Amino acid sequence: MKRSISSFKPNSTGLTIFLLALAKFVVQMVTGARYGIFVDEFYTLALSKHLAFGSVDVPPLTPFLTAISRTLLGESITALHVLPALAGAFTLVFVCLMAREFGGKFYAVLINGVAFLVASPWVIINSYLSYDATDQLILAAFLYVLVRFIKNGNKKTWLLLGLLAGVACMNKMTLLYLGPGFLTALLLSKYRKHLLTPWPWLGALICLIVVSPYLIWQMKHDWVTLNYWISYGTTRLVKTSLPVYLWNLALEMNLVLLPLFLIGLTRVFRHKDGVNYSFLGTMFLVSTLVMFLFHAKTWMLAAMFLPLMAAGGTALEEWLTNGLADRVLKPLLVALFLLSGVVLAPINLPVLPVDSAIEYVAKFRSIFNPTGGFVFETAALPINLSMRLGWDGMARQVAEVFDGLPPQDQKVTGIYTSWYGPASAIDYYALKFDLPNAVSGHLGYYLWGPGPTSWKVMIILMHGSNQLSPFFETCESKGAIENPYTLLFNQLNIYVCRDPYIDKDEIWKRLESLQ
Repeated sequence: MKRSISSFKPNSTGLTIFLLALAKFVVQMVTGARYGIFVDEFYTLALSKHLAFGSVDVPPLTPFLTAISRTLLGESITALHVLPALAGAFTLVFVCLMAREFGGKFYAVLINGVAFLVASPWVIINSYLSYDATDQLILAAFLYVLVRFIKNGNKKTWLLLGLLAGVACMNKMTLLYLGPGFLTALLLSKYRKHLLTPWPWLGALICLIVVSPYLIWQMKHDWVTLNYWISYGTTRLVKTSLPVYLWNLALEMNLVLLPLFLIGLTRVFRHKDGVNYSFLGTMFLVSTLVMFLFHAKTWMLAAMFLPLMAAGGTALEEWLTNGLADRVLKPLLVALFLLSGVVLAPINLPVLPVDSAIEYVAKFRSIFNPTGGFVFETAALPINLSMRLGWDGMARQVAEVFDGLPPQDQKVTGIYTSWYGPASAIDYYALKFDLPNAVSGHLGYYLWGPGPTSWKVMIILMHGSNQLSPFFETCESKGAIENPYTLLFNQLNIYVCRDPYIDKDEIWKRLESLQ
C-alpha cells in the first residue's frame, strides 16, 4: 500500500520542532570551526572585556552575553560557537511556531524548519559569534508575537512588543530600519485604532525605558554611533539599482527558496480564517524599499522573510493535499531544499579545504554572484570565509618582530593596528605569543585609549604606507603579513617606530577612525 508523507509524521509537531532545532544546533557546531575564528568573534570578545552601555558601533547586549559565555565556557573556538548556534536553534523554533499560528501542521513545520536550515543568511550568521545571531533571534521573537497580535488583536500585546523592541535595540539597531515599514503597516491596518488607547504608547514607553541606558551613553559620547552610521553608509556599502538589489536579495536568501517566499508574500495579502495578515506584507515591502534607499546589506532584511516563510510553508501544506502531491511533491520539495543547502554549504561554511573552497567558489561565481555588501569584498573567498583565515599566523609574525627587539625595548613596546580586526586578534593570541595587548583608533578600540605603554617603541600594522610615521623620529619596515586569502585592506605591513615627537595622548586625538 502506498503511503503519503503524512503517514510518517510524529505524534507531536513539538517533537518535530525539537528535532529540527537540534539539527540546526549540531550542524552549526560541527561545521563552524575548520578555518579558525572569524574576525568579528575576536572583536566581540574584546567588547566583552570592556563592558559599557554602548560602543561606537554596537549596543551592549551581545558583549554582555559574551562575557557570561566566556566566563562559563571559556574562549575556545568551540565555546565561542555555542551562543550563536543556540540563537539559531531558537530562531528556528520561532519560525516553526509562526507556521503553527498560520494554521500549519506537520508538513508546514517540517518545510519551514528545513528552509531555515538551508537559508544562507542564517547558515552564515549562526556559524560565528557576533551580535547578528542574537539580533535575528530577538527579531524572530518580535515577529512571532506580532503574528499572534494580528490574529487576536489583544491590546495588551503592545506591552510585549515594546519590551522586545527595546531588547532588540539594545543589541543592534536593525529594528530602526524596519520601523518605517511597521508604522506604515500599522496606519494602513485596522489596528491604527489602538493608537487612541494607552496600550501602544505604554509599549513605546517600555521600549524607551529599556533603551535608555544606551541613549544616555550616546548623549555622553556626542552621538558617536550616528556619525558611524553616516560613515558606514557613505563609504563602505555598495550602491546598486533596485532590480540588482532585489536580485542580490534573492541570491543571498538562497534562490531555491524564492518560490516559498513569494507564495508566502501572496498569502499574507489574503484573508485566512477571517484574519487579515496584510500587515506583514506591507511591512516587508516598505522595509525592503527603506533598506534599498539606505544601501543596507541585503541580509539585514533577513528577519522579514521569517513570516513569509511560515505563511508560504502553510500554503504549500494546504495546496499539496491530493494523493500524488502528498506522496511525491511534498518529499521532493524537502529533498530539493536540502540539496540546495548542500550545494551552497562550501560558500556559506568552512567545510572544504581552503584551496578546494576557492576552486568551488570560482566555479559558482558564474551562477551565484551577488554584488558584495561591502565595497572592499575582493578576496577569492567570500568575506564570511576569508576573514577566518590567517589570524594566528599574523599574531605569530608580530611575535617574531617583538621577540627580535632588544630586551630593554620589549619592556616599553606597544602594538598599534589600523583597524579592529588585527587588534582584537592580537589581544586573543597575546597570552599564547607573550605579546602586549594591541591598541587601535578604530571604532570601539578608540574609546579604550592608547594603552599603558609610553609609545617610545611601537609595532605598527598598517595597510599600505605607514600613516603614523610623521609622529616618530624613526620608522623601520619589518615586512608584510603573509596571508594570501584575506581582503585587500587587511593585507598589512609591519613597522617598528621609535621616539615619538609628541605625547601619545596628542597622537591619539588624531587617530579616531569610523571607516
